[in-house]
Amino acid sequence: MQRYYWDFTGGQAAGTAEHFRRHLDEFLAREGIEGCATGTEGYTALHHAAWCDTPAAHAELIIARLRPRRVGDPP
Repeated sequence: MQRYYWDFTGGQAAGTAEHFRRHLDEFLAREGIEGCATGTEGYTALHHAAWCDTPAAHAELIIARLRPRRVGDPP
């Protein structure tokens, strides 16, 4: 399992991260990708991120199609 992040900055970062998470959920459903979890995290008032925990079998598709900004291990 790997965690992928999409970072957003600025005054609307929280709303943008949540909006992106909804589109991420739609993408996972449309592609039939199972075993993923999504969410958002706030680091500061001006820095938020959407994230997706993805099984290794789907990593290539997530990277190629959605181009995450960061990769890490899920907590």
